[in-house]
Amino acid sequence: HERLCRKLGLGDEWVRAALALSPDEPSALSPAQRAAQALAMALVLRRGRDTAGEVEAVVAACGAEQAVALLLLAGRYVT
Repeated sequence: HERLCRKLGLGDEWVRAALALSPDEPSALSPAQRAAQALAMALVLRRGRDTAGEVEAVVAACGAEQAVALLLLAGRYVT
């Protein structure tokens, strides 16, 4: 995935920020990307429970359609 990110032009700083798994810290990730990362981490760590705050943050940052897309994609990987 790192090579694909670089090929898509995201750069080494972005890759390091994504791999750091620190969505609460300022980084090369956009606010929407940090919200998506926090949601994905919450879904995995809490097995989908008590993630309403993270879902709301993604909806606020990306919109409802993108939030649903992220939930479907994360659900596919988690299952």
